[in-house]
Amino acid sequence: MAKLLAKGFLAGEYDEIYVGYTNFVSMLTQSPALLKLLPLNYQPAAKGSAPRQLTLYDPGSEAVYNAIVPEYLAGLLYGAACESVASELGARRTAMDAASKNAGEMIEALSLHYNRARQAAITQEITEIVAGAEA
Repeated sequence: MAKLLAKGFLAGEYDEIYVGYTNFVSMLTQSPALLKLLPLNYQPAAKGSAPRQLTLYDPGSEAVYNAIVPEYLAGLLYGAACESVASELGARRTAMDAASKNAGEMIEALSLHYNRARQAAITQEITEIVAGAEA
């Protein structure tokens, strides 16, 4: 995918390329994120700083650049996918934890109602037996 995006960008099919994903903050918090992939942000050295040494690339700086950029894009896309998966799993775990707690509370409430109804039925039977024995 990264090679197709880089190729399309170089061909002029796209002006800019962004990836939207879910950023994992914590198990309880995930936030939407938008990351600009292309064009790359180049910031030249500030004026007054030491001059940069020229680096000679073999087979050439353009060939190296064309080989590195798709790999860099692939790393960014993989990182965004990992963040999204972690966010989904965190949200699922939080939802399942809440569902388990709610189910536990519901079971306790239903058990209490059942026990009260059973106790009322037993008391009613004892009252009927006692009332029948007095007559």
